[in-house]
Amino acid sequence: MQISIIGYKGQGVKTLSRILSRAGLLAGMISEDFSESGNIVKAYVRIDKQQMLEKGPIKNADFMIVLDHSLFSSKEVKENITYIINALEKPKALAKEKNIHALEASEIAFKNTGKGIPNTPIAGALTKYYTKIQLKHIKQAIEIELSKKQKENCLAAEEGLKVVR
Repeated sequence: MQISIIGYKGQGVKTLSRILSRAGLLAGMISEDFSESGNIVKAYVRIDKQQMLEKGPIKNADFMIVLDHSLFSSKEVKENITYIINALEKPKALAKEKNIHALEASEIAFKNTGKGIPNTPIAGALTKYYTKIQLKHIKQAIEIELSKKQKENCLAAEEGLKVVR
């Protein structure tokens, strides 16, 4: 499983990659994460049952997580990728597409943690479409990877799973 994540600096891109990688380990798989910094941050997570030979940026992701809808381009949508977007709703032009999912992750995060960092609701949402990692793995990873507001972020992940559409 290969996951690409994109977002703006401060949206928790790197933390999300660490949470997903840790959740993969907790689910009994081998995982690794890698990130590229800048104003726009990109991160990559690989999760598999066996050792992975490929390193660095992912060219053919199974999942694309977009932490800010302004970074999503409907022109670049591919059928074989599942998209999870932090947005009020799925882009109207793509409303019929079954591989594109949206949730108001920033709002969920703000409601639960007091900060609009969308990473943990998105992590919960991912478990709906990538069932080898369960919500319990995400929650355990949050407790390990985050030093503050662990309970609140676990609640945000739960809500992300419930509301993603």
